Amino acid sequence: MNSTAAGAWTTSATFTPSSVPGGSQQYIEAVRQYQQARNELAQGDSPTVDQALAGKTRATLIRASLHAEGADLIDLAAQSSQQGFNRTSVALTQDDVLVSFNAGTNQVTVHANVKETVRTTIEAGTANEETSDDSSVLARAFVFDAATGRTGLLRSQAAGADRPEGRAGEVNALPTGTSVPSLPGDAVPLPVDQNGYPVETAGARHSDTVAAAVNRPAIATWAVNNAHSEPYDFDNDCANFASKALYHGGGVKMAVPPGALGALTKRQDPRWWYQSWPRRYLSSYSWSAAHNFYLHFVKTRGRASWVSSWANVRVGDLLLIDWHGNNVFGHVSVVSKKSSKSWKGVYYAQHQPTYQWRSLVDGMTAGKKKYPKTKVYAIRVNW
Repeated sequence: MNSTAAGAWTTSATFTPSSVPGGSQQYIEAVRQYQQARNELAQGDSPTVDQALAGKTRATLIRASLHAEGADLIDLAAQSSQQGFNRTSVALTQDDVLVSFNAGTNQVTVHANVKETVRTTIEAGTANEETSDDSSVLARAFVFDAATGRTGLLRSQAAGADRPEGRAGEVNALPTGTSVPSLPGDAVPLPVDQNGYPVETAGARHSDTVAAAVNRPAIATWAVNNAHSEPYDFDNDCANFASKALYHGGGVKMAVPPGALGALTKRQDPRWWYQSWPRRYLSSYSWSAAHNFYLHFVKTRGRASWVSSWANVRVGDLLLIDWHGNNVFGHVSVVSKKSSKSWKGVYYAQHQPTYQWRSLVDGMTAGKKKYPKTKVYAIRVNW
């Protein structure tokens, strides 16, 4: 079994790699300098793209791409400053770097695991100021045009984004015959402004007592402890990771199909399960895909309730992300930490990419830049 499909291994035809025009090192350096320049703009350290590029030895390779993104990054820095939110990259490295060249397309691709430690501060300059660090890992591919006269970075994408989805596409498909429903009336997204910043008042502080059937703090503990070590079973692994946190950490019981081999043939049923037998990893769609996860826990089984305010989010709750405002959930994360000072201090752990304590403010503002219709809902699993 490979990461995207099950089946027998086969041997390809002989492949002779092409040498990278001008050598690989220039592209590796360009990727590092591109990320550094993006951070300088997003953090407000450089007010213009030209200043962010100053002194960068590979500026020619990244100039066009950075100018295309620059306005959004500069705007993000200005908005963050107004909101008392600071995001600072304190460490940035590239590991497991591989550079390849496709002579047919004249494109060079730098594959790398980008590891970054980010320090976020909420409500800066107030009595509620709080700072938190988080380390992330993201497999990325940086594609350059290497043709003479137009050399430069074309795009940066999650590794594998240009290949067929295979098994990941299978589990993220809605069950056969399922239409996308409207959400129930008590499904209210966590309120944010048009840029993704929290807008509600603090309200009443929540209680951290938990139901006897679910150990919610242990859900978060498992997610934090295993975010970087738990293997990805799917290319899109967010729901699988959240399900593991519920099961292994919180003690949430599986809902298994009846019959000795029922699990092998009823992957689209409304139950919630996984198994590693026989010989390969199998799971229900509700275990491994975000919208199906919602269908099981909220719509079909009623095992979870909605949380509609930032102040009442608890450690161990789940965050469901609707990227396009169409009531389809494309991502799920685990609330891993809650501030004792500020109601804005909600942090989450997840896979795809890997985080332990990412600020939800950071995630929402970045998400809104790419997907303006993004909404985030919180749910609490009760049994």
